[in-house]
Amino acid sequence: MDNALPEKIRDRILLDKDFQGFWETISPNLEGPVSGLLPIFFAWNKQDLFPDGLDIMKASFDSLRALGSLDVVSKDKRLEDYLHFWIVDTLKFLSEKDPAWLRDKIKFAFDDEALYLDWDAYRKEYSRVMGDEAGQLFSELESLSQTLLQTGKRRIVLINATFSGGGVAEMVPGLYKFLRHYGIELEWHIVHPYCPSCFYAVTKKIHNIIQGEHMEISDEEIDILRRVGRDNFVIFKWILEDDSIGAVFFEDPQVVSTLEAFLEYADSFGQVERPWVFRLHIDISGIEHSEENPGARRVWTYIDGVLNRLNELGGILLAQPHLIPSSWQDKERVFAQPPGIDVFSEKNRHRPDEEWVEILAEMDEGLRQLFLSCEPVILTGARADAWKGILQAVEAYDFLRKGWQQDWIPKFLVFAGGADDDPETGEIKRLIEEAIGRSDYSDDIYFVWNARGKQVGALYRLAARTNMPYLAVSIKEGYNLMVDEAIHQGALIITSNAGGLQRFEELGYQWIVDVASDILENADLEDLKDLRSAPSRLLTELIYKQMYSFVSYYKDKDDEYRSEQARLHHYIYSHSLLAMTRDYLKYAVLLRSSR
Repeated sequence: MDNALPEKIRDRILLDKDFQGFWETISPNLEGPVSGLLPIFFAWNKQDLFPDGLDIMKASFDSLRALGSLDVVSKDKRLEDYLHFWIVDTLKFLSEKDPAWLRDKIKFAFDDEALYLDWDAYRKEYSRVMGDEAGQLFSELESLSQTLLQTGKRRIVLINATFSGGGVAEMVPGLYKFLRHYGIELEWHIVHPYCPSCFYAVTKKIHNIIQGEHMEISDEEIDILRRVGRDNFVIFKWILEDDSIGAVFFEDPQVVSTLEAFLEYADSFGQVERPWVFRLHIDISGIEHSEENPGARRVWTYIDGVLNRLNELGGILLAQPHLIPSSWQDKERVFAQPPGIDVFSEKNRHRPDEEWVEILAEMDEGLRQLFLSCEPVILTGARADAWKGILQAVEAYDFLRKGWQQDWIPKFLVFAGGADDDPETGEIKRLIEEAIGRSDYSDDIYFVWNARGKQVGALYRLAARTNMPYLAVSIKEGYNLMVDEAIHQGALIITSNAGGLQRFEELGYQWIVDVASDILENADLEDLKDLRSAPSRLLTELIYKQMYSFVSYYKDKDDEYRSEQARLHHYIYSHSLLAMTRDYLKYAVLLRSSR
């Protein structure tokens, strides 16, 4: 039991007066698994009574996690950090003592019934949209999956930072569903930080620096990352011992330090399987101009050092199209990898109007009435991130209305939501609400917070059915799958050309706000943070001009709207989640063929 409860943790938990007072407050009302936790504290303090503490640790694990979900803990960061510090030590202990038990306990539990796959429906729909290209896609999926299985590899592992919120988390259930069809299991895990508030504050800062914000990163902040990485290497060390794993995908900078710890182990012990892939999902414009930003230089020196070592050991590096770092240009095993949507997911499935009306009514009666009235609705929305341009879109709607002279009036709908690994969510929500409140036309602006799944699909339909646009005018952008979702639900878009959104310029699409040249290169901005956290006059005017031209042009041109939407729709299918599944299988096969 010496490793079960380190002395520093025991002292903090059992002797700290704040924690004792906390327990005195809540312990009389505890139910279920948490109710047994208080005696376990005392049991751990009497370690001589328990020569084998493994059963106690297992019994308490669910209790610890249940305790972490209580409001009394989440509202007190000090108590929350205490608890997570202890949880991580428990995870490390259990990983050493019974890794199979822990692995099953902490992996994401997919709902197989909810993820039912009608393969015939996929084939029919893809053939309708893509023609002969669909047959080639399905043939490649079958061939690659069989090749991987013939090598004895029947499992792919994916590690990222959160099970909810953001593009990665939305794609994984569909990826699991497709791989399962071919007899391959996708196992999904997230990193476990000893201090979530510390870790996610640092990773959000790194995210912003990589995308262009001027900030410094300290030694202490890098140390937080590395400590989380070392902890999670211990938690996930079973990866090295499972011969059934064909590939391990590390997704985005939040998990770089965990990958670093795996690489350090490989350097020390040599003879270990290394079927590892790193994927970078975000905009990297900050690191491409790092001579002007010492913080970006330091961040990228650290991250790129880890990824260079991965590449030297035969690992694969993936980045978004148009966003492959210049330092990767001459490397082998570097690929542009677009993400994609599952066209039959709960969010993206096509439905009759009656269903959309019911979904909107469950959200808000005003939305139901808006749908039934067929009033034009301009739509914007994204994850609550200041880089997404939501604030500027709200300001642009004000510009539109001030000069409006038509005999019809477009409404404006804003939706946003948070991600578990983003500490800025609350602040961005407040800024959006303030921007709407300042508008002279706030009575015609709807704000929807944290719409999920089919609710988001219903919002896209509000714009699509009246020939209005969905605005995705990001200042910095990795890819933006919400654009693909909106197009799939029948909407045309007004987009920027930031980062991965440049794909629409390649398609010859007309309705693009030129963020890349008009804003980021030519604007006289001392600090990018001013641009992303408050409406910028120049960007707002550019959005307004495209918005005005779009709604004036398409209002009564149904055929032209549908024709352009169909052209984009074909592109969405050829770059969908099914195509990404094929590519992930391709990388796993490539890793096996080089062994």
